[in-house]
Amino acid sequence: MRSIIRFVILVLILLSCSSPYSRKKISTSIIQDGELVVSVFKKDFKNNRGSYHIWTKYEKKNKEQVDSIRSTLSLFSNYTIYLYSDSTLDEGHYYAYSQEYFKNNPIQKFARNHQREIYVENEDTIMLLSSEPDGIYNFYTNKRLAKEDVSFIEKAIKALKINGMNTAFLYEEKTDNPGEEYYGYYYNNGKNITIKASLNENIESTIKDLNEGIKINSIASVILFQDQIRKGKKLLLECDNKTMRDKLQRSLSSFQKINFPLARKMYYNNAKEKLWEKNIEVKLSGRDITFVGYMFADNATINATYEEVRQELEDLRFKTVGFRWYEDGDRTYWKLNVKNDGDI
Repeated sequence: MRSIIRFVILVLILLSCSSPYSRKKISTSIIQDGELVVSVFKKDFKNNRGSYHIWTKYEKKNKEQVDSIRSTLSLFSNYTIYLYSDSTLDEGHYYAYSQEYFKNNPIQKFARNHQREIYVENEDTIMLLSSEPDGIYNFYTNKRLAKEDVSFIEKAIKALKINGMNTAFLYEEKTDNPGEEYYGYYYNNGKNITIKASLNENIESTIKDLNEGIKINSIASVILFQDQIRKGKKLLLECDNKTMRDKLQRSLSSFQKINFPLARKMYYNNAKEKLWEKNIEVKLSGRDITFVGYMFADNATINATYEEVRQELEDLRFKTVGFRWYEDGDRTYWKLNVKNDGDI
């Protein structure tokens, strides 16, 4: 019992002797007239010479101005303050620092052209990367946002004075060439954030679609079938999980075996219907297709037609394509460079 009492007393003594810094409440931003003008985006408390990394909307030029920030935000007096204005917010890009004295960075100036393209709240950052027609904007965020972060984006849009926004695509990397690598987007009209599915979620969804199959009853469904194959192949290249990769590969192979013959049959039926008007008859035997018509008495016409249809026939894995100028005439044909239906 006495040992327990001694332990409790020891804890109370340790708490009473702890640094006042640990109990000191620290603000992280300064807002003037509804506008964010100062924000602490990083704090380093690892040693006695700790530091704050602070973004400022307007340039600070002397120690008195920095001390005003220190006082307003209740920042520790013995910690160095590094000041940033540029949109990178990377260490080393500070334009000045201050502790016992104020000093400018000779290789990094205050970047006036970045004053309105960044919004910082606590340690969270939104940076405007670029804008496109029709109200499309591209934002960098220093962390992945979630569906619940709508108000954060709305405050950033207001602070950055962006008008007429339709959609903002969200990126985890600072890129000069925004594209498909966005991780989500904010839709202004609906006031919601949509997060793209992760790679594993995409793979699971694709496996489910492949296993459910597809009803091939039109040329449009053939195009959809080909799109699903392309998507599956792309995911196979991106997947680094062997178990998931093997599972996807099996599903894709089975999907192809079942549907390539159906897709070829649909192509044949469509070609037969369309080319009848041009006095061309189409024959299908297994994976071999033949076009029959009087115009194929001319070798130049045969060659030109072959070049025109070769790619789409290879995409559907026909083995050969042939031409005759009458029903029982000699067949001029080419072997196509294709895999077996189940091969990926």
